[in-house]
Amino acid sequence: MKSGNLVPRKFKIFAGLSVAAMFAAACGSSTAASSASSTSAGSSSSKTLTEAQIATYTGADRQSLLVAGAKKEGQLDYWYVDAIQADSKNLIAAFQKKYPFIKVNPFYGNPNVSLTKLKTAYAAGKNPVDVIQLDNFSAQQLVGGNYVQPFTSPFSKDLAKRTLQQDSSGDILAANPVYYQFGVMWNTSLLPKGFTVKSWSDLLNPILKNKMVMPTSFTSTLFAGEGAAAETSGASAYFKKLGGQNIHFVSGSADEISNLVADGQYALTPNVYESYYLQHKSAGAPVAFAPLSPQFVVTFSYSLLKNAPDPYAAMLFLDFVMSTQGAKLVNPNPGYFTALSGKLPSSVKIPFGSSLTSEEKTWQSDLKIVENG
Repeated sequence: MKSGNLVPRKFKIFAGLSVAAMFAAACGSSTAASSASSTSAGSSSSKTLTEAQIATYTGADRQSLLVAGAKKEGQLDYWYVDAIQADSKNLIAAFQKKYPFIKVNPFYGNPNVSLTKLKTAYAAGKNPVDVIQLDNFSAQQLVGGNYVQPFTSPFSKDLAKRTLQQDSSGDILAANPVYYQFGVMWNTSLLPKGFTVKSWSDLLNPILKNKMVMPTSFTSTLFAGEGAAAETSGASAYFKKLGGQNIHFVSGSADEISNLVADGQYALTPNVYESYYLQHKSAGAPVAFAPLSPQFVVTFSYSLLKNAPDPYAAMLFLDFVMSTQGAKLVNPNPGYFTALSGKLPSSVKIPFGSSLTSEEKTWQSDLKIVENG
């Protein structure tokens, strides 16, 4: 399922807990790599470096060191949950064009699938992944569980500093080069002519009863909770009213949910990426979109995993993702915001927390009211 880090576009970017129960036991037992790093300006070609040293190496021969190591590795294992698969495919193609000696082995799956596979692999004492891209909620479980290898990159300067989650030493735990705009999409053929949605209160319109669909994800909790709190007397009161609309909750990605609306199986979803709407619209589907106030954007994080099988290739890939060229490939479409320096609105706040606030816990509890009608 595609959950993401929700942001009111007044803008506030949340980092919450989407799969804590699943991940809590496994995260604490992951094997830690050496924390030693090399910052020497001299050559390290004759040395055997640990993953931590490779990840934080800043010597003058860094690029040649990474290329030489990556040529020996010959591959990169990359898992991703990108909102638009074509974007990641374009990114991979451009990376392989630049480094033709690296074969990228991609795996695409929703966060729950990816984290379950990763949990199983680590429990068996193996890590099959070099770089992983996750929604920021899920990524926090990796960070909080000591699964992530801190790294440095000269290309991080291309991104707004506040879009980088860093440890106390300033090393990067997660890079967030792209933000997807979030909103409400409806099927115009299933609702009266002239129907529109301008506010959260509009979702309480009686004509929408039994006609809305929403994913069963924590993303939905934050999305509805923050919007309701901003526009009504409180999120809890709003949820109780929304429960009377008999919303259908479906286990699936944001892409799959948008398909249900575009295909006419449901009239509206308050939980969709604008980029999906634009795809459906260009394909001729009878759909409309509205970014309710406060507007939301969703972020996806790129991290290096500890015990990565191919750390040299992984660092070249992370460099590429954070570079100006890579960041533009990650978000080439309308409905996106870039994290490149000077491009992200200064009002965006990006706290990277791995636990729920008391208010978010209340929203999560209140969402059960909506799910149960």
